[in-house]
Amino acid sequence: MQETIKPPVEVRYQAELEALKNADKGEKKPDNWQMSPKAVRTFILGSDKPVKYQRKSYQIKNISEMPRSSSDALSHWLETAA
Repeated sequence: MQETIKPPVEVRYQAELEALKNADKGEKKPDNWQMSPKAVRTFILGSDKPVKYQRKSYQIKNISEMPRSSSDALSHWLETAA
């Protein structure tokens, strides 16, 4: 039986990451980073405002929309990550 491995986050969310990198102009980036800490925080925690890039809007999901209990949050994450 062959196991299916999910692609890495960088592949699954490539469009969102490109949109964040494009919107990240003028922000200070640590050496060897592609995005500023602010953009990384937005990617991890989400944002209420969509990020516009190449005439499209990308909604970075806000963590506050996830269920509150840890078991519900894990179930929600597993459903959306599939």
